[in-house]
Amino acid sequence: MTEVPTKLGQKLNGKKILIIGASVTGRALLTTLSKFLTQPDISITDDNSNKLSDLEFLKIKGDATVIDSLANWPLLIKEFNLIIPSPGVPKSHPILTAALDAKTEILSEIEIGYMATDLPIIAITGTNGKTTVTTLVNEVLTSAGIESAACGNIGTSLIEIATEADKYEYLVTEVSSFQLEFTKTFKPKVGAWLNLSEDHLDWHENMADYARAKAKIWQNQQDTDIGIYNTEDPVIASLFQDTVNTKISKNGNNPPAVTFGYTTGNFHCQDDFLVYQSQIDIKEVVRLISLNELKRKSKADILNFLAVYAICSAVEIKTEIISEVVKKFTGLEHRVEYFLTKDQITWINDSKATTPASVVAALESLDNVVLILGGKDKGLDFRVLNSNIERIKAFVFIGDLAQKLVDTFEPYKLPYKIARSMEEAVEDAFSFAKEGTTILLSPGGTSYDWYKDYKQRGNDFKDKVKNFVLENSNE
Repeated sequence: MTEVPTKLGQKLNGKKILIIGASVTGRALLTTLSKFLTQPDISITDDNSNKLSDLEFLKIKGDATVIDSLANWPLLIKEFNLIIPSPGVPKSHPILTAALDAKTEILSEIEIGYMATDLPIIAITGTNGKTTVTTLVNEVLTSAGIESAACGNIGTSLIEIATEADKYEYLVTEVSSFQLEFTKTFKPKVGAWLNLSEDHLDWHENMADYARAKAKIWQNQQDTDIGIYNTEDPVIASLFQDTVNTKISKNGNNPPAVTFGYTTGNFHCQDDFLVYQSQIDIKEVVRLISLNELKRKSKADILNFLAVYAICSAVEIKTEIISEVVKKFTGLEHRVEYFLTKDQITWINDSKATTPASVVAALESLDNVVLILGGKDKGLDFRVLNSNIERIKAFVFIGDLAQKLVDTFEPYKLPYKIARSMEEAVEDAFSFAKEGTTILLSPGGTSYDWYKDYKQRGNDFKDKVKNFVLENSNE
């Protein structure tokens, strides 16, 4: 394996680099590049100046130059050869606007991480489910005796893991559209796109731009790599074919496809089983696992499991090993998390649901729901919930989205309350509840109006539920 300093040095030595963002990703980039580049010339900036002066940052700052985010970027940007934005820094940010205008190279952190390793990467993207699928794929590989690490958007950045590559055989990487947007050579051994729904329109120009960014997961794959996608999503299927057609016209090296879907694809659901259907002989249908063996059986869960089978089969993991992991899975925290049932009222924490489509995915397996909905607005259309409106008995609207949601759902004349804190939201939801009710926090908006992230929101919800419900419910 090529040593990390050599690989990064070949690509980045001698460049004057600007890192945008001094949170987790920015700090990982600063630490790694400072360590492995020869005479690194690195600057860093952040819109939140406090992040550039706290104790933890000062410990790793080294010789890096700190630049005020309000600098004259159209002029200053010309001093840099490379811009590395943290995920979530929008293309409309003044620094990136200046860089794009000046045609300065912009690369994402996953592109830099890819430069640093020769290890095969399993990359997973999608609007929903990518953290769950990344977690499960990593568990399957570990169960098969393969040293692997889950990284990327799931937590630890790819650049951090790549510098420890001698410990691993595979890197299972959750990648977002933000990260894929600014890739150039990133080439996963397996590239899986799970699903597509409206999201991040506060970052991308429109849905077409969002989809185009995600399709970059396949742009550099060759015939020795594998592309995996949900065959029941026509946009994804079309973009995969467009990618293949482009490669055929250029060099003929296109990745073979493995597909999955609820009722179609190589991996799908049939007669209460998850099954594999051969591409060569469609009459060959192999049963993988019975739905009765699964602890979670919603449509969203089943699609996640099918994606796991597709991805792990692509790297030749035995079906028995995949099935053992899948049937034990009870869910991840903050993702349709059943955390309390008291007096025949069930409480579910789905704080990770930051799009209307993810709220729909939660509702599809529930009934008699009091829905806590809201958060910070990303400009998404909540009318997609209309197809499941009969499952909802009342609303509690929270956060910046509250009045918009009142207006959106007014035609249905369902009872609702507007809560001005999570404590009030819990009390209001409980006031609507009866025996057999499910109270679901599935906000559909981001957490940044009230909280620093969805985890803090979910934990606060659970704390407020326990403090209130356990004191006020029947013994």
